[in-house]
Amino acid sequence: MGRIAILVILVILILVLAYLWLQGSEIVQPVQFNHLKHTKEVGLSCEDCHIYFKTQRFSGLPSMEICAGCHSEPQGKSKEEAKVVNAIKKGKTIEWQRIYRTKRSVTYSHRLHIVVGKLECKVCHGDIADAIRPPRRPLVKISMDHCRDCHRKMKVSNDCITCHK
Repeated sequence: MGRIAILVILVILILVLAYLWLQGSEIVQPVQFNHLKHTKEVGLSCEDCHIYFKTQRFSGLPSMEICAGCHSEPQGKSKEEAKVVNAIKKGKTIEWQRIYRTKRSVTYSHRLHIVVGKLECKVCHGDIADAIRPPRRPLVKISMDHCRDCHRKMKVSNDCITCHK
């Protein structure tokens, strides 16, 4: 009886620790940004806010200047928009958190994939344009198999040196 109780406690402890570990890996944004409202209702494209993908390896996170283009004054009554308007008025920056990361050994270029390869953002970022709040984890699991499959379909080299330093 004592061994069963210890085993049950250990299993519960492992489950609790696993749950806490998974919760810790979630990303929480400072503003619950509604991509759907901006893409479908307002008509913005990914490149309106993520401005560097045509010229850089990275796409960039929206700057306060970009947000201020529309939100120097409230457009509605959203508490989330109020956070943006207040930050703009106080000259503060919203610290957006990166959700997608590659390993240090991987060289990834948004410019090569979007401009040269003509991929749509959703190939790697899923249906983010339809999201009403920021995802807490990547919508698409980016893995070496994911990338290799895409390279194979697009007839792009799968040689290690293509992506790895």
